[in-house]
Amino acid sequence: MPSHPTPSAPAPRFRPFARGALPALALALIFLHGGLLMADPVASVPFEYRFTAGQELVYQVSVRGKVEVALPDGSRANPIQIDMRILQRTAEVGPRLATMVMTIESARVTQDGQEGPLPEEGQKSMLTIDRRGFIEFLSGAGGWQGSEFAQMQFPEKALAVGDSWVQEALTQSQPPVRTRTRYTFTGFAPFGARTCAAFDAELLLADGGGAPGQPGPVSKGRTLFDPALGQVVLTEVDSRFAFPVPIPDQPGVTVTTTTTIRTVMRLTETR
Repeated sequence: MPSHPTPSAPAPRFRPFARGALPALALALIFLHGGLLMADPVASVPFEYRFTAGQELVYQVSVRGKVEVALPDGSRANPIQIDMRILQRTAEVGPRLATMVMTIESARVTQDGQEGPLPEEGQKSMLTIDRRGFIEFLSGAGGWQGSEFAQMQFPEKALAVGDSWVQEALTQSQPPVRTRTRYTFTGFAPFGARTCAAFDAELLLADGGGAPGQPGPVSKGRTLFDPALGQVVLTEVDSRFAFPVPIPDQPGVTVTTTTTIRTVMRLTETR
């Protein structure tokens, strides 16, 4: 982000996010969230992921928002516009685990009206996943930082409408951040011709926020999960991160950078 001079002194020069950080953040969030409509109020439903060897799913991801910086002479805002295309291929299905290859086929950022590629474009990750949604990376985890805690993991018990559960995890970031995500099964909702289970979710930082360089409380959204396909088909996430950032050469003085983003992931192809 360019610096913004003030009449009395030059404003600090800093970047609230590295160039590749927002796509990683988006990938860390896009599997999180859910919510909507009606279901049989007395029925309990067991949910699990389903896998078919050779199956390919294509997701389109859009990230829109802004980064605001509170400076002594007023606020500055920079827009965020990122678009990605992600291919999820099931390479192998075993008795307990499936092996998947995730490829970021396209990752583009638009800045000042100019579109360009992000470093994540072309990156691949290989991972295993069980039917509850627990994943473990075999390779390429760096390109999917945070995905291991963002993946919604179903409880072993069947769920009735209104049931919720809390999922805790530790990010792979440095330093690691412990997260708590509360999921709530809210019913069923249509997605095209599909009938999907809907889940609300709220992500918080279990270790708390507010320390320099640490974001404050974080995001809410909804996910639609197709029980027949056994996969997420839509995720919408609204996130807000506030970072106190120390000013170099001015001990004890900070500015606040606030990032507000809306991330939407949509299944567009099944093959």
